[in-house]
Amino acid sequence: MSAPNEGSGVEHWVAEYTAIRPLYEEYCFKLKHLIIDLVSELRVPLQSVESRPKTLDSFQEKISRAGKLYEKPLEEVTDLAGLRIILYYPEDVAKIREMLEGEFVVDPDRSVDKGKQLRPEEFGYQSVHLIVKLSKVRGALREWAKFKNLTAEIQVRTVLQHAWASISHALQYKHELEIPLKLRRKLLRLSGLLELADEQFSELRQEREVLSQEVVSLIAKEELNVPIDAVSVSKYLETSEVAASIRGEVKRTKLGLTDDDQGQGTSQLISTCKILNLSSLADLDVQLERVRDSVRRFFQNFKKHTEVQCTGSLKHWVAVLLIGSSKQRLSAQEVAQFTNWGIDYAHRVLRAGSE
Repeated sequence: MSAPNEGSGVEHWVAEYTAIRPLYEEYCFKLKHLIIDLVSELRVPLQSVESRPKTLDSFQEKISRAGKLYEKPLEEVTDLAGLRIILYYPEDVAKIREMLEGEFVVDPDRSVDKGKQLRPEEFGYQSVHLIVKLSKVRGALREWAKFKNLTAEIQVRTVLQHAWASISHALQYKHELEIPLKLRRKLLRLSGLLELADEQFSELRQEREVLSQEVVSLIAKEELNVPIDAVSVSKYLETSEVAASIRGEVKRTKLGLTDDDQGQGTSQLISTCKILNLSSLADLDVQLERVRDSVRRFFQNFKKHTEVQCTGSLKHWVAVLLIGSSKQRLSAQEVAQFTNWGIDYAHRVLRAGSE
């Protein structure tokens, strides 16, 4: 057999990979959605999951690389299917790694934690690389059976580790020794800043949890002299009786109610409170109690003037109610500006409150 690094051998293996690459495309697609579901079950905040089968050019370059000799490259090249899980917090990398080790068969000899390879005085690429195959249980399932012998590389990293990897790749530096001395110190400082930022984001997350528990405790004691922010207003709406009645009326009126709107409702509600001079949960509670008896009539009026289905979180609908029921003379232009709603939508909200 010709060695694959010879011209004819490389062409043969590229042709072989070309023939089976569609299978790897399908494998990547299924793995991506499986991983998204698995991460969701763990309730770990996920920035993204990327997937791709290795390109033909990349495959050819890899098996032709000087100093490498592949006898069976389709078995020896482990990243023909590549996936990248990008998370927000360093501590979640360990959680996802543990999950992957439980769901897949991991090759320990070819898997690596890049961060642990760095000495204290070194800087550079940090990421967990796992070389995996399907477990026997999953590989035996009909929808997975054709992939049971395929290998995949799964990388797990934070957003900031991904930023470093992307930037260093753009600079075309794979190893510290490749970097000119004049640039090495600056890159060392940048690497340290990104690593410190990862740690600080983790601390902020922990502090947010502590603050959240403090707010919950105060609300339970009916101590509502708490400044309005994303944490406090969320916890207030979870326990408020008037908020529960608003939720009920939105459902009864058959307006769309979602659990999550990517933070849009939070921003709208906080902006609404600011424009209405509601600075604390106590102010918000008083205002909602004031309009409590008119909630049903308001949403019926709103529905009457709205031909298309409107959907939003509870925070969105509380903001709608507050604006529509406000005694302040607000124009549709003002409302649209601070809520980021359309002019027509703002008109409908104000009209529902004026009838």
